[in-house]
Amino acid sequence: MRARLLLGGTLAAGAQLAAVGLLLTSAWLVVRAAEQPPVLYLLVAIVGVRTFGVGRAVLRYAERLLTHDAALGRTVEARVAVNGALERLAPHGLGGRRHGELVRHAVQDVDAVADRLLRVRLPWTSALVSTGALTLAVGLVMPRAGLAVGLGAAAILLVLRLVVPRTVPAASPEESADVTELVRWADELVVHGSDAGRLDRAHGAIDEQAETDLRGAASGGWGQLIVLAGTALTIGVVALLLDGALAGDALRPVLTGVVLLAPLALADVLEAVAEAERRRPDIEAAEARIADLLAAPSPLAEPATDLATPADSTLELDGVTVGWDRDLVPDVSAVLRPGSLWGISAPSGAGKSTLAWTMARFVAPRAGRVRLGGVNLADLRGDTVRRTVGVMAQDETVFDTTVRENLRIARPDATDAELLAAMDRAGLHLDLDREVGEQGARLSGGERQRLTLARLLLGEHRVLVLDEPTEHLDAPLATALVDDLVSLAPAHTVVLVSHDPAVLARCDHVLDLT
Repeated sequence: MRARLLLGGTLAAGAQLAAVGLLLTSAWLVVRAAEQPPVLYLLVAIVGVRTFGVGRAVLRYAERLLTHDAALGRTVEARVAVNGALERLAPHGLGGRRHGELVRHAVQDVDAVADRLLRVRLPWTSALVSTGALTLAVGLVMPRAGLAVGLGAAAILLVLRLVVPRTVPAASPEESADVTELVRWADELVVHGSDAGRLDRAHGAIDEQAETDLRGAASGGWGQLIVLAGTALTIGVVALLLDGALAGDALRPVLTGVVLLAPLALADVLEAVAEAERRRPDIEAAEARIADLLAAPSPLAEPATDLATPADSTLELDGVTVGWDRDLVPDVSAVLRPGSLWGISAPSGAGKSTLAWTMARFVAPRAGRVRLGGVNLADLRGDTVRRTVGVMAQDETVFDTTVRENLRIARPDATDAELLAAMDRAGLHLDLDREVGEQGARLSGGERQRLTLARLLLGEHRVLVLDEPTEHLDAPLATALVDDLVSLAPAHTVVLVSHDPAVLARCDHVLDLT
């Protein structure tokens, strides 16, 4: 990647130099042609114009291939790092961050990593190389004009760096988070009649974002004004110097166009720098948010030594108290032996889901111990525990892609035969290439639940914890799904977290948390 970035930056500078050469060669050709020399005297310049024109396009194309490839590779690395941090911190260590903020971290902020390279570093690299090369070239023809071009470009770059970022309005992360939250929970809000006030808030956030975008566009206008005014001033200075040089026969007239248009040759690259400085505050803010997320302390201390996965999948709860910032369920004791079928019962909000997360070591117990195969979960790494204990959450995510790709989240190397086998065990019969829509919108409620179940089974966990698996399903679909879940024992230890008496009645053991 480092080599691609270096070569891409070199090609970007080469493309900009070709653009400069095209303008200056064209200027010389126009002035020289006005003298009506024999056409043979113009052939070199004509070929030069064609060479610079074609070379600019070829170099720009090659540069885009290399730099975008490197930028996308860096984006992938950043996205993997952010998702790894979210996995490490979730659900207890996210510091009160809302879903909309997490989406911003995983999407917009990560995209800023590519913007830093493509929208900030490359324009500055091209501007510095082009300015240096043009200053040297003009200086060889007319030293004072070369100095004026160099100083003019340097002054423009300095003003852009100091002024433009200060004109960019600060974007509020709360605005996008509010809108994202509304979109995510729109169906539930409409059902419960709570959408009116939130819609007003969302429209207000959208209006504020539109106002911020307008002010951001104005800052881009200030950048262009600085470039155009600075370029015009530099051309004026060069024109005054040319007047004296021509009067004293210090410069050949045919080079007048080359020297006079030299400042204009930098206008495009300087405008790219202006745009880079307009983007800089947002990019730096996004990078700071990602850095804060990556540096956030893990809510669960991982043991220094990674013990092997216990051969015995017996799960023991010994006087366990679960909760978040306060106790929810005190003194829970039970022994879940391999192949048993358990139900966990309690009213909504009483701590059933929290107990499920605790059994999979997403949350540490506030008191007591949880053991897997006789080993305290605190002595096992989270990944080690979750190779044995798999949880299907009530609001499990289904991605807007194919059935195949949704299943492969559990095992990226799974073959189609293995995917079909997992679907068959889950009682799901769909084409692997079928698009499921956002959050499984193109599936029925039963198909969506069975898809997430098939994904859980594909992970080959020996203990399956299913949180409200029949939620939002009508009675026939719920009964059919519970039949399939019950059939998973004794091959797996099955734990059904539910407040539905019909589901709990199918279990061999029920742990009542009331």
